[in-house]
Amino acid sequence: MSLLHHQDDQPLQPSITEQEEEDNIPERWQLSSLCMQCGQQGVTQCLVRDIPFFHRVICMSFDCPHCGNHNNQVTCARDIEPYGIRWTLHMTKEQEDNWSRQVWISDYATIRIPQIELEIPPSKQQREGGRITTVEGIWLQVVEDLRVVSGKEETAQSIESYIEQQLLPLRHEVDFVLELEDPSGSSRIEWRVPEDKKEEPGMIISNIHIWDKSLQMTQYIRSKEENEYLGWISSTYHNNNNNNNEEEEKRNEDSSTIAQDEIVKLSSNCPCCGLLGENRIHCTDIPYFKQVLIIAFTCTHCGYKTNHIQSGLGIEERGRKITLHAQNEDDLSRSVLLSDTCHIMVPELSLQVEGSSFCKWSTVEGIFKDIAENMENQYSFLLGDSMKPEQREKWQSFLQHLNRIANGEEWEFTLILDDPAGNSYIQNICAPEQDPQLEIETFRMRIQFNWRRWMKSTFHTEPYVVDEKVVFQEYFCIYRRKVNFQEQQHSFDIVGHPNSNFSAALVFPFDAKKKTVTLLKEYHPGSNSLLYSFPGGLFDSKKHASIVDTAKAELNEEAHMVANQWYPLTSEQGILQDKYSRNRLHMFLAIDCETIVDYQPRDAEEYMDIVSDVDVHTLPLLIYEGKMALPSSCLVWLGLEQLKKLRFL
Repeated sequence: MSLLHHQDDQPLQPSITEQEEEDNIPERWQLSSLCMQCGQQGVTQCLVRDIPFFHRVICMSFDCPHCGNHNNQVTCARDIEPYGIRWTLHMTKEQEDNWSRQVWISDYATIRIPQIELEIPPSKQQREGGRITTVEGIWLQVVEDLRVVSGKEETAQSIESYIEQQLLPLRHEVDFVLELEDPSGSSRIEWRVPEDKKEEPGMIISNIHIWDKSLQMTQYIRSKEENEYLGWISSTYHNNNNNNNEEEEKRNEDSSTIAQDEIVKLSSNCPCCGLLGENRIHCTDIPYFKQVLIIAFTCTHCGYKTNHIQSGLGIEERGRKITLHAQNEDDLSRSVLLSDTCHIMVPELSLQVEGSSFCKWSTVEGIFKDIAENMENQYSFLLGDSMKPEQREKWQSFLQHLNRIANGEEWEFTLILDDPAGNSYIQNICAPEQDPQLEIETFRMRIQFNWRRWMKSTFHTEPYVVDEKVVFQEYFCIYRRKVNFQEQQHSFDIVGHPNSNFSAALVFPFDAKKKTVTLLKEYHPGSNSLLYSFPGGLFDSKKHASIVDTAKAELNEEAHMVANQWYPLTSEQGILQDKYSRNRLHMFLAIDCETIVDYQPRDAEEYMDIVSDVDVHTLPLLIYEGKMALPSSCLVWLGLEQLKKLRFL
């Protein structure tokens, strides 16, 4: 995770006039509002407040003098973040203090507890408004809401059973995972610093993600549907511009090289609206450094714009460590290029920050401002009023020191850029002479792994097969193999399917609209039980021209489906089934699957039922509970990872 933030990567920023209007919002006002309980007019009082190290919020309190109805809520008064955010909190019986973690829930957040199939949709947050609560507060609210519903519904008995058997045990008896996903990027869960960690604030910021093992935070690019939901783009963009996409794709030029001072234009899909935008790529030289590519993306459909800079020469043979000893105000204006592999260190603050997920061109002053701004954004609870008094003085001193550097009030500090790829840069203001304030060290990035040398040094000789014969042959073969290695001879029993060319296919059928998969509940003779699995089977040279044909045939035969889009999830070599097997598994992602009536019959020994519309977020739970075999478990992670890359998740 990065504390650096790309300021240009923020679509649809408010204009200066809009920003001035926002700043001129009165601190307190009231307005008449309709009471949803009695239908009479009540009064809503609004109060604007800036939460330290978080952002501006509007607190609203409604009172009805006619029926006494009263409620209050908090809503965010800040721009939507450029990325969505996903928090995962692992709750265990041993860590009781996790229940008191503070949680900020925005209007767009979804709360999930996969173990009990519980999901609180954004619609509930919007009815109640954004709120600040705790993990225990979320749990109590769910219990209370369900009990209110159980008193009105015919299914009261089943709801009460769900509460007693699923919800209540969470408090003291069961480990579970709490997920908070927010496409607006505003929701937060409090980071916790272990009691035994008494380091300086800079060390805490640098290591909080390692120390707080219960909480993980990831940022992601929103999907087209999420941007439409947030109101950034309209669905009419796609209806009006589908025909233009094909024309723009035809105009794409395949340029393998970019000449100096040439501007190359390439079309690519906009991450905001999904339609085709234009990338402009320009190659230029940074004096006394190297060649770089400046890449600017513009979407004419929704107005999304972004730009970044990338090394034009790839990874260097040796890494670079650049140390700047700043001594005066001019050092703050030095140009800086940060690569996506660069780590930033400031010894005076005991601060170490990971670089961005993209290259960034800025100044020394700009880098410090990014760190200060994003630290306040990402560590709002850690730096808030809940801080222990004995730590408050340290944090105030740390923040003051950081802000003095960021605001140009303090010039004497040390900035270290450690980049194993060798693509980061700090401007040498004395070029071509040596800069006395700059120290540049090169180091060996990595030693290329030599498998043969490792085998010889470990086993003294490479293993080789001395003898191999079939000792059993029916549905599969068992080979008795003798191997020489470590100057000794060893015997192993190896399993394989020679009639299938030792190859099998496995398919991940995904419904892009519902975000679900189709599974099979299949009899597994080894465990003598029914387990969940994916459609799959062995390659048959008499029926299949390729392993892809095997995947399509098994999807047809076992799941009674056909797919429009196919993506390989493994290389042509496939994945070895296990340590003692010759079989290799070839895994595929199938998207937009359709159920068919005219399907091929299954084999006589195959006993299975089709399980449709399984939420993809429940798949890890099936693995954890031992309800899925190893090959299908492997396919789960490969499939989910590919879906994230394709921006379906």
